[in-house]
Amino acid sequence: MNYSLNLLEILGTNIARELTREQRLPEERLFQAIILQAFEDALSIGEMKQDAYAKQDSFNWFSTISDDFDTVCWFANFDPEIIRNKFNELVRNKTIHYTKKQLKWLRYRFLYKQYREVETKQERRQILKEIKEIEGLKKEKE
Repeated sequence: MNYSLNLLEILGTNIARELTREQRLPEERLFQAIILQAFEDALSIGEMKQDAYAKQDSFNWFSTISDDFDTVCWFANFDPEIIRNKFNELVRNKTIHYTKKQLKWLRYRFLYKQYREVETKQERRQILKEIKEIEGLKKEKE
């Protein structure tokens, strides 16, 4: 599997060394690919709605203590704390950050979920108004 040299550089020597090691089991490669895709999603500066959603999902995956995350890391031959620490380091030094447009799409996602949960027409109208304003992002050209 080929990896972006930029991504390998961002992840650092120790992680890159493991990812490029010749003698890896197919299962390790599979789980390493999951981790790399999550890093790619987190690093994305794409401004489409799906880019923002994938970024937030990967951000949550790295940030939440879970058996799922730990299992994927161990099967990839990585210590989960090393991977999580690398992610946190990239957030701290702002290598991983959200663009303004990504933040608006995440607000849209939140509002849409909220819209589906409210019960009164008045609340729905108010939420729908804000959703319509954000939907204008689709038409913007930057």
